[in-house]
Amino acid sequence: MSTGQLIILGIGVVIVLTSVDITSLFNSIKNSIPEVPKPAPVPTPKPSVPVVVEEKDDLVEVVKKWDDLKDTCEELGLNEAVEKLNEIFPMLIKVDK
Repeated sequence: MSTGQLIILGIGVVIVLTSVDITSLFNSIKNSIPEVPKPAPVPTPKPSVPVVVEEKDDLVEVVKKWDDLKDTCEELGLNEAVEKLNEIFPMLIKVDK
């Protein structure tokens, strides 16, 4: 075949392929290929902040912690801190008396 005939044959093949719906062929090929599972994204680490997880405190434990804090402040001579604790928790002063 001559070069001109090959060019005309190539143009004819292109015209025939563009007129035929080959999406079903592509879909069947696509469905026959198994999917590769994508790896799970790696979570970005958060800054390490110590998290204190405690069980539910009841009123007695809260008062005990307040009293321990107040006693520690008194032992260290932090009189202003003791006064502020008394201002913040005025209801607990009665427990102290």
